[in-house]
Amino acid sequence: MRGGARALGIIAVCCGIYLLAMPGAPPLARTQEARVLETAREMLDAPAKQWLIPRLNGQVRLQKPPLAYWIAAGAYIAAGSVSTAIGRIPFMVTAILTLILTIWLARQLFGNGAAAWSAIVLGGSFLFYRHGRLAETDILVTLMITGAIIAFWRAIGMPRDHVERPNLWLHIGALCCGGAVLAKGLPAVFPLLFVLGMAIHRRDSRPLGRLVWSGALLSAIALAGPWFVYIWAVGDSGVLTREISIAAAGQGHHGSVWQYLGDLLVSTAPWTWAALIGLWAAIRHVRRDSRLGGLLIWLAAVLVPLFLAGQKQRHYLLPAMPALACIAGWWIDRGLRAGPRAFSRKAIGAILSAAAIAAIPAGAALVVWAARRPWPGGDPRRTMSIIAAALLAILTVARLTRLSLAGQLRIFAAISAILLAMGNTLWMPASNPFNAADAASRITQSTEGNRIAFLGTPHIPLIFEMRRIIPLFEDAGELHDPAVANRPLSLIAVTDNDRPPLPPDAKWRAVLTLCGADETFTVFEK
Repeated sequence: MRGGARALGIIAVCCGIYLLAMPGAPPLARTQEARVLETAREMLDAPAKQWLIPRLNGQVRLQKPPLAYWIAAGAYIAAGSVSTAIGRIPFMVTAILTLILTIWLARQLFGNGAAAWSAIVLGGSFLFYRHGRLAETDILVTLMITGAIIAFWRAIGMPRDHVERPNLWLHIGALCCGGAVLAKGLPAVFPLLFVLGMAIHRRDSRPLGRLVWSGALLSAIALAGPWFVYIWAVGDSGVLTREISIAAAGQGHHGSVWQYLGDLLVSTAPWTWAALIGLWAAIRHVRRDSRLGGLLIWLAAVLVPLFLAGQKQRHYLLPAMPALACIAGWWIDRGLRAGPRAFSRKAIGAILSAAAIAAIPAGAALVVWAARRPWPGGDPRRTMSIIAAALLAILTVARLTRLSLAGQLRIFAAISAILLAMGNTLWMPASNPFNAADAASRITQSTEGNRIAFLGTPHIPLIFEMRRIIPLFEDAGELHDPAVANRPLSLIAVTDNDRPPLPPDAKWRAVLTLCGADETFTVFEK
């Protein structure tokens, strides 16, 4: 047992290093992340009221509660400087804490082997690695929901676990729910739905009664309520009401139920096979194993509301990932310990064989592509292609050796993790002609100290990289105001690549055009 705990500790440390490495990569590109980083930046040296009523580009922003902004601003203050990497670090730590909780839960339910594979599946999955390293609200709310569900589960009775003070764990879970409210709002209902689901599954209403009569919900209200009361008192609650309506209706990010089915396949890659087969096995064994029932209820508590809501985005699935990882880890551990004729063991072997076979043409294609393509100076993709081809060759050779099935699967995990990290931190940035930081530098040089403003649509990553509040003119008519027309001004228009920007009128000319992968920045001056 002690050796198993030591191995889990090593896995946790390795996953932590893996998640924390190169915090500045990829460069800032997502508007969702830029909102957090810029709103936090504008809190620095601002009056205390702005910490309660955040502002983005000088405008009040209450679409999300402020916990993520406070955490990023605290990181800036602690580091003494502002950057994308510094703003991301506390969120990466949040991802590591989520992974540690997942290890504890899987070990408590299924033992050390399942805990190890659960950590590997979670840390090496596309969605968790991609969004767990960004300064966004989703990983923060994932930690809170994971903590709340584990605490509630302990309080109402977790298999192989004896808790002497269940009410204390109910209050801990409720405090996590309060943190989830301050992180993102509505997802805080997921742990409460978990308790409801457990009560239905056990045909026992006492967990619900205990949650109510223990006063735990008051702890959640005491933590999250004051900020909402303050917003209501100062008269800015309308934004919060509109945000709830948008989430229900799906304005801006509307999608079908089928979208999430495809997103789940992508989110768990390259462990999609383990998640799917593990989920199928868990459903088959749920009547005989209450541990699997709890994990399936966790999934339902997250996925059912997401399927019903109109607003749909892939990263909303993050709170379901720890439960999926535990199920996949349980199935992998069960397969590795099964006899040679067991279906689960044969399935793992078949997947490794398929991966080894697919790696041969994939590696060859990467080598040919890297050799024939003319690469600009400093582009790392040629080197990465050769490294990726070598790793795929190792994967193929490993399958042909006499290594144990567990050893081959560990090699698959390591190679998958390396390729995922290379693709996210190096390949994707190299594929974009420029990023927001490059654009900010070029625009600053081009405008030569002129006053800068956006025309039509603001670009939040650019605002953060320029470290300033940039005014917005929604239409060209506002430029005829004498207070504006008589001052030197540079206008930044951001458009899609297939829709070239037009100057406000004949007096304006384009002095700089920067074309990215999806959008074009054009600077106009008189």
